[in-house]
Amino acid sequence: MSTSSIREYLIRFSRFGLIAKKPNRHWILKGFTREFAEELFDLRETFELRAFDRLAAEGLDAPTRERLRVLQSRHKATCEDIDRRYLKFPRLDEAFHRLFVERLANRFVDDFYEIVAMIFHFHYRWRKSEEKERNLRATQEHLKVIDALLEDDFVKAREHYTTHLGQARQTLLTSVNWESDPDH
Repeated sequence: MSTSSIREYLIRFSRFGLIAKKPNRHWILKGFTREFAEELFDLRETFELRAFDRLAAEGLDAPTRERLRVLQSRHKATCEDIDRRYLKFPRLDEAFHRLFVERLANRFVDDFYEIVAMIFHFHYRWRKSEEKERNLRATQEHLKVIDALLEDDFVKAREHYTTHLGQARQTLLTSVNWESDPDH
């Protein structure tokens, strides 16, 4: 990668306060703190629930229904073969959540989701020992949402989606090695 490409990437992420540039010097990681994670999740929930409500209000068109069927199949395959597929979960999770977020058609939300993907899927502080179980649980939660949507039960789907977001928040807060953790 060229230096300019890396610089552009760093500049984009500096807007979120995770990294900063020292004038005429180098970049520093300001730290992925519990407070940062909670702020990030507050915003994520706001965007995603609004996006879900828009999907429910508009109903499922044929292309969305087909995307849900494909996601349903991929999620079932992941659950059935979690030992081999759990490391592929980040892409599946991103596809699931983007299905909703795309409904907002909002460039600011789209930009925000780049940092969400990086933090929630590729953050180095995740405890790897729990990864398979976390990914299986999230896959099962996604399936509940997908199944309810395909049954056109938007009330049940929203309940499952809200539960999933709450569980995802809790998982993030309990499954990351925070700086204050003694084992980090």
